[in-house]
Amino acid sequence: MQRAGTCFFRCVLSTIRYLCLRMGYSREQRKQITFAIRVAFLQRTLYDLQRLCALVESPSVLELALAQQLVRHGLSGGWQENDARMVRLATDMVGLAAVKQRKAGTLKNDTLRAVLALSERTNGVARTISELAAEKGIAEHTASIV
Repeated sequence: MQRAGTCFFRCVLSTIRYLCLRMGYSREQRKQITFAIRVAFLQRTLYDLQRLCALVESPSVLELALAQQLVRHGLSGGWQENDARMVRLATDMVGLAAVKQRKAGTLKNDTLRAVLALSERTNGVARTISELAAEKGIAEHTASIV
């Protein structure tokens, strides 16, 4: 399942993979690079979700700013339950890739733990936003402001 407007993330990975092939990188090297990019995407997702969570928790004076922020991040319909599912899917994919990298011997245990902790934190913030959105009616409210 892919949310409309997120395909550019996929094309970045495809472009990097193609460039690595052209430059003669081995399959293992390509996997390490794409894994690092996925982790960077996840770090940015956590950062954005933390900012969104702070906005959702803000007083009603900032509701317009919240709506503008949602639009800027492609969430003009407000926070939807599918957004939480997409975050969960992304964290699952990064976690799986981390375990595979560890089994291949290209990832240290410390790094594996850090990536899994990043995934947990990201899922936790997404859950918090879902709970706040349900509690405050953010999806419907922000859609009506925008």
